[in-house]
Amino acid sequence: MSLKHRRPLASLLLALLGAAALAAGCAEKPAAPAWSNPFDPANAGDDPFNLQAHPDGNSILVFWQPPDYPDIASYEVLRSTDRVDYVLAGETDDDVTQLYDYGHAPGDTNWYKVSVRNSLGLVSGVSRQVAVAAVAPPYLETAGGSALVGTRYVTLALRTDLGDLLDVAATGDFADAQTFTTTPGATLEVAWDLGEAAANGRWLHVWVRARDGATVTPSRHDSVQTDFRPDLQIVGRPATVRSRTQPLEVLRGAGVGRLRFAPSRAELPAAAWTEPDSITDDRAWYLGEVLSASPLAQWLYGEFESDFGYAVVDSLSCVPDDLADAGFVLAGGAALTGVRDVSLVSSAVATEMRFAESADLASVPWRAYADTILFTLRAYAPGDSLRIVYGEFRNDWFSAVAADSITLLQTGRAAYP
Repeated sequence: MSLKHRRPLASLLLALLGAAALAAGCAEKPAAPAWSNPFDPANAGDDPFNLQAHPDGNSILVFWQPPDYPDIASYEVLRSTDRVDYVLAGETDDDVTQLYDYGHAPGDTNWYKVSVRNSLGLVSGVSRQVAVAAVAPPYLETAGGSALVGTRYVTLALRTDLGDLLDVAATGDFADAQTFTTTPGATLEVAWDLGEAAANGRWLHVWVRARDGATVTPSRHDSVQTDFRPDLQIVGRPATVRSRTQPLEVLRGAGVGRLRFAPSRAELPAAAWTEPDSITDDRAWYLGEVLSASPLAQWLYGEFESDFGYAVVDSLSCVPDDLADAGFVLAGGAALTGVRDVSLVSSAVATEMRFAESADLASVPWRAYADTILFTLRAYAPGDSLRIVYGEFRNDWFSAVAADSITLLQTGRAAYP
């Protein structure tokens, strides 16, 4: 058979194959989409978020599952106390599916919804989403929110939106609870005794619940740890000291009940207990004779009994000043003066001082140390204008003598400016 006779047959075969392929293609149906819009009104009975809310400390933890939605840029959490009017409680990024709501109404039922915002800024419909309720316990804050306390006497901050009664107790069964009257929505501050403890690091607890007639909220619980660590200091933090009687400052001393002092730890048990002179601004203050007669550097040990019932020891080194640098200046260091009353400025770690225009100071009475006084020079006389003033300083261990001079030009008597 020639090529001329084969061409019609080939064309026929190609036509038949094309028709078959076309028939097969028309018979196939497109696959059903794998994703179904969870916000479609037809799915109104479903909750695409599996939304849940539970009290957690002083917040309500709202959490959910990410819905099967292809374009999630962020989530919005809405809150209501009447299931009608909702406000924005917070927002999270697309990969965060929980929110701690600190703005809830304490002691009241809080309702929550969650919605999706897409990359175009559009928000999913939320009115048909299933809302969940969380009855929040009252708000409770112990000692200003501190986790550590140095005294058993603290302040509690309480707040509830349900009822006007608050039960506060040291145990979850509310045995021996104290009841306080409050105004719903207002913060009530209560002075509270946490009770005794055996040592630092012990946990002490507070429980609170709100009541309104027969309705009682879930209870709120807070815990703090004992941390009584007094820090003994001399007021002003001097490098050297002038007296065996020292003004002492005990930092973190709000819980100090009694205190005692000794030159060594071993001698503390024999020392007598005393009470602080005052306690202000978390500090205890005491003034007393606490150092020995030794002129050498010495340790001061203090034992501090906390109001929890246990005691802590702290110490510091005290160096008696040897008055090697003691001195004074007349009239601000001027060489000449036209008045007899001149300023005398001293610099010494001393308790007492005395001055005279004579090297023999034995008959001059001592006076309490002061940085600045007025000193009266002898009257002017012709040929007698140089005035040399001698001064003696002493503290509880040492004494020292110093001198300064000035020329008196006239006999006018007026206060030095």
